[in-house]
Amino acid sequence: MKRFVFRAQAAIDLRQREYDEARRVVARASLDLRAAQDVWSEARARQVEAREQWAREMTQSIDPARSQWYRFWIERLEHEQATCAKAVAARERELALATAACQATHQRLEALLRFRDKAFDAWQRAAAADEQKQIDALATLRHVAAHRESAQRSRT
Repeated sequence: MKRFVFRAQAAIDLRQREYDEARRVVARASLDLRAAQDVWSEARARQVEAREQWAREMTQSIDPARSQWYRFWIERLEHEQATCAKAVAARERELALATAACQATHQRLEALLRFRDKAFDAWQRAAAADEQKQIDALATLRHVAAHRESAQRSRT
């Protein structure tokens, strides 16, 4: 029997490349999210440090100009932290979209792989049936030859 050939193998190869690319996009989105979270954490830490520094300065001396400077600095840091939080939310959305696209691509690949597996199983069953037919035909020929030989011996 001829060897197994899956005609849609090119489609499987294409789907595999799409899936690999989708996984790379998910990995990149995950790294981007992690980087945005790190930047957000740093901004939050700078804001906390600024508030502590302002509190220390205010316990030592009360300078209205210095107090106003700290207030504006902390406001700027709060704005920076809010911007970082928006960036984190955007990266989370990108990761969610990339993950969904990756899952859809994986499902399409899996469907083709299951189809190929079913075709291969059918081919194996057909090959086994063909082999069994050949074995049966050989056994029949041997039986007929043995029967003819015994019939000839009994005549002589």
